[in-house]
Amino acid sequence: MTWQGWLQIGLYLLALILLVKPLGLYMTRVYQGEAVFLSPILSPIEKWLYRLAGIEADEEMTWKTYSAALLLFSGIGFLVLFGSLGFCVGRPCMGGRLIRQTSDNLQYPGRDVGTRL
Repeated sequence: MTWQGWLQIGLYLLALILLVKPLGLYMTRVYQGEAVFLSPILSPIEKWLYRLAGIEADEEMTWKTYSAALLLFSGIGFLVLFGSLGFCVGRPCMGGRLIRQTSDNLQYPGRDVGTRL
């Protein structure tokens, strides 16, 4: 490894060590519900988003609600990614690169190209 690589690792570790205490204190105050320096800015936005989504801030989630939210979020994320990649096939997306259609043996796992159904 070059000296630039070691310097970069050292600077990263130094920044990490210097930020542990202030970020830890900030996160402690946030998780305990105390006001922090970003509260006047972010609190109205958070309340507006909660009202828009119909969420009660003081209400706890049950495991069933959490599971449903997790599956819904994952499903929507999958559809967005699938749709964006499907839209990019044959078009210059993803930083100007052209995504081409995959070959048959990649589209149907476990099947050889020359075999018939």
